[in-house]
Amino acid sequence: MSTSHDRLTELFAEAIELAPEAQAVFVARVRASDPALADELGALLDVDAKAASARRRALATGGLAETVDLGPPSKHPPGAPRIAGYRVHDIIGEGGMGTVYAAEQDEPRRRVAIKVLFARSANALVRFKAEAQIMARLDHPGIARVLEAGDADGQPYLVMEHVEGTTLDGFVKKLGRDERLRLFLAICDAVHHAHVKGVIHRDLKPSNVMVRGDRRVVVLDFGVARLASDDGSTPGDTRAGDLVGTPMYMSPEQAGLRPDAVDARSDVYTLGVILYELLSGELPHDLRELPLPAVTRIICDDPIVPLGRHDPALRGDLEAIADKALAKDPADRYQSAAALADDIRRYLDGAPVSVRTPGVLERTRRFIKRRPLVASAIAAAALATATFATVITVLWLDARSARQTAEHARSVAETAREDLERRTNQLVLKQARAVLDRDPTEALAWLGTLTPRATDDDVAGASAILDEALARGVATNVLHGHTDEVHWVEALPGSDAFVTAGYDGRAVVWEPPAFEPRTLVTAKRGRFHAARPSPDGTLIAVGGDQGEAYVVARDGAIVATLSGHVGDVQHLAWAGDGSWLATGDDHGHLRVWSKSAGSRELVVSKVPLGAVAFSDDGSALILGDHAGAVWLWNTRTWQLRTTSAGADLEGVWTDGSRAIGVDASGGIHRWHTDGDGLVAEPVVATKQKIKRVAFARGAAWLALGGVGGAVSRVDGETVTQIGLHRSQVRSLAVSADGRWLADGGDDGTLVLHDLAQGREVELRGHTGRIRHVELTRSALLSSDSEGVVRRWQLESPSPALLHTDRAISRLATDGIHLAAIDADGTVLAWTLADGTRSRLGVQKGRVTELAIVDGTVVTGTAEGDVTWWLPAPVTNNVGGVVTAIATSKGRVAVTSNAGPIRLFTATGAPAGELAGHEGGSDSLAFDTTGTLLASGGQDRTLRLWRRNGDGFVAAASAGGLRGDTHFVEFTPSGDRVLAAGNDGAVVAWPVHDGALGASQVLAQHTGAITAFAIDSRFAVSAGRDNKVIRVPLAGGAATTSVLASSATALVIDAGGDVHATTRASAVERTHGDRATVEVDHGVQAGVALSPERWVLAHEDGTLLVTPLTTRTRAELAAAIASAILSR
Repeated sequence: MSTSHDRLTELFAEAIELAPEAQAVFVARVRASDPALADELGALLDVDAKAASARRRALATGGLAETVDLGPPSKHPPGAPRIAGYRVHDIIGEGGMGTVYAAEQDEPRRRVAIKVLFARSANALVRFKAEAQIMARLDHPGIARVLEAGDADGQPYLVMEHVEGTTLDGFVKKLGRDERLRLFLAICDAVHHAHVKGVIHRDLKPSNVMVRGDRRVVVLDFGVARLASDDGSTPGDTRAGDLVGTPMYMSPEQAGLRPDAVDARSDVYTLGVILYELLSGELPHDLRELPLPAVTRIICDDPIVPLGRHDPALRGDLEAIADKALAKDPADRYQSAAALADDIRRYLDGAPVSVRTPGVLERTRRFIKRRPLVASAIAAAALATATFATVITVLWLDARSARQTAEHARSVAETAREDLERRTNQLVLKQARAVLDRDPTEALAWLGTLTPRATDDDVAGASAILDEALARGVATNVLHGHTDEVHWVEALPGSDAFVTAGYDGRAVVWEPPAFEPRTLVTAKRGRFHAARPSPDGTLIAVGGDQGEAYVVARDGAIVATLSGHVGDVQHLAWAGDGSWLATGDDHGHLRVWSKSAGSRELVVSKVPLGAVAFSDDGSALILGDHAGAVWLWNTRTWQLRTTSAGADLEGVWTDGSRAIGVDASGGIHRWHTDGDGLVAEPVVATKQKIKRVAFARGAAWLALGGVGGAVSRVDGETVTQIGLHRSQVRSLAVSADGRWLADGGDDGTLVLHDLAQGREVELRGHTGRIRHVELTRSALLSSDSEGVVRRWQLESPSPALLHTDRAISRLATDGIHLAAIDADGTVLAWTLADGTRSRLGVQKGRVTELAIVDGTVVTGTAEGDVTWWLPAPVTNNVGGVVTAIATSKGRVAVTSNAGPIRLFTATGAPAGELAGHEGGSDSLAFDTTGTLLASGGQDRTLRLWRRNGDGFVAAASAGGLRGDTHFVEFTPSGDRVLAAGNDGAVVAWPVHDGALGASQVLAQHTGAITAFAIDSRFAVSAGRDNKVIRVPLAGGAATTSVLASSATALVIDAGGDVHATTRASAVERTHGDRATVEVDHGVQAGVALSPERWVLAHEDGTLLVTPLTTRTRAELAAAIASAILSR
């Protein structure tokens, strides 16, 4: 196939993903360099356009319906994929990349829209997936929600909220100006939400805005949207020269083909075009029947037609607002959609707008509009009095008006300042929360910018972020001193100072407390690979490209230039007493240097060197190369012993009498000296490809970093995997005492293991590959490929952070232990005092209940199995789906949908059976003494059981409930029992000596109860109506607050506030009748440890133990300042 044909095919595949207008620009660019190729490309695009039209007709008619009798028409549109759980009805619309179908979801039953990609290139597929990811970030009533994404019949699809309504341009035809402006405000609010979430739409226009029947607007089509933080490296992203958007609504930076300049202010410009069109019925420029190049030139260069030219009534505020939004320079526009909306609101309220000061006559007209009665009185007085009185009155009114205007301006300015600070704090918290998972250190830096006007809700939100950041791990220093990869970092012995070597050709020393960079030496010929301090810290050896190597003093003075190397000096090693320095290059040369004995070349290998090391006491030197050759010298006599591992060596160790080499295939070779030779011992085969090796002191054990990302510990012949990265492990470090292990991967992840406590923490924040890690006496140092060095205080990961390998689905606690079930059914337990974790086993079947009795974890499943996770697990089957497990004083009670209540001991031995509830038992609770047991079920009754010896007998029952009882709880004092269920009611009965008194309805929801909590002060319920109702048990008014989503669990803190995990995977806090978001996503489950602490399970597998109480403003400020002091 010819080169020109290949080029034409490549260009055609790229062009067909563009809109027709953008295709024209694309062809014009090709024509500038190859007119003939442009003609061929244009012809192919014309044929493609006709084929696409024919395909749409074929889809509409069933493909061959014009020539073939297909029988009765199918309800499933021809060409549409079949997607499980949905019934596709008909086509809503078609575009260049796909088709949108109307469909109905089976469960829950609702109408949806399904967008299907008919992908013709990898680029289209990447953009389609990017649209799904972008829309999943957005949760706003003014933006169509993504419900599901997947692949069916080989075609990617998105399931979206079905929006019924009319496009904006059709809906506003009969509306007045103020009504149009109020719709525009709703559009701005939706777009501002997208901007806050980091999403830029890039294709706003009236046809992409739907107005529902109740006048709620919905912004559609984020198909060309991108993330504000995207650096352009994402596949399928816009490149310079690509036209994205609809030309008539484009900003100048879009029309000028400058994607790097496109940000939220580009959407503000497009909102300005929409505003202009809503007010005048025309576009800001007359672009009718103009070719696309002329359109883009006019948008970039020509001034807009003033709004007042279309209608003199639009002059003044509205014209000034439009001019501001449509400024050519983004810096001259409103800096956010919210700022544009604020001025529109001020206009509608009759208040001064930020972009214009009204004149005297206009202020008078506004005064008359706002105060018509006062204006009428003034007019009547003027008519009734003499000319002199009229003049005096007018002068007095002018003076008063001027004074009021000045006071109003001051008030407006103060209000605007307060509003700006409020919005700023909200954006700071959103940004801090957005970066928290990726970089807790950056999240704290954002919190440090909160203004003094932070509200109570701001303080609560900031406290939650601070607690999570501190639990996840915060770098005490983030240091920027290199402009390229930092290939080496190592501590200077006896101090907190350290030295780095970078690919920018600099060796840098960092001194406490400020850790400001000070360059020691700069390379003459390229990069530096390593910088190794001498054992006493007075000298530093530096190795670089093309044989460049030095020994420098700590003040930067060059002590020696190490000549004789040909290749890059990548290996440096000091003897333990500092008497010798070994240097090796990638051309196979090894040299040793000494002040007293000069230098000597020990080896000239035919292959690059793999690893060089001295023994701890400096009496021996070992070398391994990439062919597997091993050299071992006695540095006192320079006696040489040699052997071969037969494979590429990545790490070596010796103490003079023993030697170890680890090859690239994971083989661990051991030798011992015997006379003049080395005797091989059995090889330990780990069967994993190795990238990096680290030895504990005395080679008591070693750590391996794998090409596949595995981190393993090898003790003798025992190999244990202790970690896994998503890509190869490039750096390992073991502390001198063997307690700590740090590993860093090409995926940018850094993990610190506390081997003494069996715990680990993933330290987040690096954006490049981890190039080197170093454990000092008090800190972990890490460097990356982006030139950043981070310093982490070396302390055991906080017991506030408990790590799992997979997301947690269910939690339980007794205040001393924590139990959890992960996504694979693994049963886990922790001791909360020190965070020690135990893996108890894997529960077969679907776990429905989890509890702890006398320190033993108990699980129940949908298959009816109840398991006590003792050293030898005990399992009993209760004959139905386990619906509740209650524990108290060595007793376990279990309900199931089979009806009976089964009783067991704390070790799983059967201890009796109660009749339970007809149709199935759903809920169960012991009182605090363990003498009473309450149950509820499908028969809509509450039953009370009294302890009798080793068993229980029926004591009382109460009927009259209107729904199944899903929750029962005793008050801590045991004087009342409460029940709640799917009728939405919370009902309480007094309890005295095992008898039930008259019932009382404490709360009523409009849907089923989804969560329930009780303490000595309050009973709190949450329902499918999204309401949380808190009822004082001592009497008094209940408080009701509304969450954004229904609650899955409730916790009452020491101050009486309620914290809820929700079905939206968020955490909300209610204070009185207000609800505020503490965590906006990613929370799978939560459980209270006490009124002061609770545990949250995050979707990344981490469990965070965080305070329930909120800091004061002063406490928050002090904590933030302390955490970011060194940053």
